[in-house]
Amino acid sequence: MENNDKKHGNYLRFFAMIATSMVAMFFLMYLNSYQIIGHFWFSETRLFMTMIMGGAMIIIMLLYMLQMYKDKNKNIITLAFGVLLIGAAVWLVRSQITVSDVDYMEGMIPHHSIAILTSDRSQIKDVRVRELADEIIKAQRREIMEMQWLIDDIRKNGVATTLEEKERRPVPKFEGSTEKETTPTAGIPAGTKKSNQTGDLKFNPPKPEEAPENIRQAVMRGHAILTNTKKELPDYVGNELNCHNCHFEAGLTKGGKNGGISYVGVAAKYPKYRNRQHNSVDLAVRVDNCFMRSLNGKPLPPESDDMIAIITYFHWISKDIPIYADIPWLGLKPLESNHKPDKASGQELYAQLCAECHGHNGQGGIQHQTKTTQANNHQSKNGHDENGPPLWGDNSFTDGAGMSKLENLASFAYYNMPRHNPVLTREQALDVAAYVTAQPRPKFEKDDKPW
Repeated sequence: MENNDKKHGNYLRFFAMIATSMVAMFFLMYLNSYQIIGHFWFSETRLFMTMIMGGAMIIIMLLYMLQMYKDKNKNIITLAFGVLLIGAAVWLVRSQITVSDVDYMEGMIPHHSIAILTSDRSQIKDVRVRELADEIIKAQRREIMEMQWLIDDIRKNGVATTLEEKERRPVPKFEGSTEKETTPTAGIPAGTKKSNQTGDLKFNPPKPEEAPENIRQAVMRGHAILTNTKKELPDYVGNELNCHNCHFEAGLTKGGKNGGISYVGVAAKYPKYRNRQHNSVDLAVRVDNCFMRSLNGKPLPPESDDMIAIITYFHWISKDIPIYADIPWLGLKPLESNHKPDKASGQELYAQLCAECHGHNGQGGIQHQTKTTQANNHQSKNGHDENGPPLWGDNSFTDGAGMSKLENLASFAYYNMPRHNPVLTREQALDVAAYVTAQPRPKFEKDDKPW
């Protein structure tokens, strides 16, 4: 066999070379995307073009190397295979017969990304051409966000084949931008002016009990879940945490000092692009992110009464916030400091300031509950005690939770800890966060779900 290969050429090696080259070509075609990772979506059209190039390589390379491959019958079969491969791929790419709705959009995203790259980075000097290029960038980014939203919607709800379904599931009106990255502009609707989104906002969320009668039960149920999550949904919470551990007073705060993380206005920010998913997500997906990552539990079914109650609550307390406004009190504010976090210092600070409530082993404890109940009878007006929640170990949040990131935990600790009397400096908060985030915790096992 070895002598035969030397005499006639190793055809298996030849085809291995072709196959390896085709795989390399397929992936190399993504290098001209604006976001190589973020816009890497499988494209059937690129696969078909790879097949065409592979067929051409078979024919050209074999003809150039006939002195190495001398088996006439195998050469005829090989050349015929190359021709058939090109023919089949040309038919597939021209007919698009295998390309479904989602396949089409997955292929178009990297295609649009090429247009963004060339329009953004070409050395354009003509003012008219620059204006044209900017319009192309805006259009491509807007369409990418629309396609990401549609892919997610179709995968969850199926194809909208009637006008009635289209009306029930309208596509949000996104707006592109000429900023350097796509993601910060995602989720901005067309026609929204940024100049008046922040200055006129007033923090005046309605009380849950003031909701109209037709949604009051759902709003109050949502409030109860977000206040006592473990008690209300024991089958969906896998640790000893509750939503109120981060979102004080059921999120009816303005954030900042002693305010935790606010919910007010969150319904006005979704659907929205998230780096974590590399596409636009809705509020239900965002909620399930927390159940899976922060509560180490199971996702709530989107159509369940409890999920509907949570979303209704968010919409009620956000009712006076303009859609997609820049809401200054939402989220965690990054700490501005050049300090290098020190775990050893953080361990000392934890023992001094944190262990009383969270336990020396980070497993949480009843010290704070005992202290507040017996000493000053402090209890949240939402009806839950303020046990120090577990900060690491089996009963805490997973390594996929937002709080597992040092910068997030440092910001939260700086603005809120110790509870009711936050005294940490920025540097101390960074040190404590470095110590806590370095401790063992459940691993988040991501599958093919959007969370």
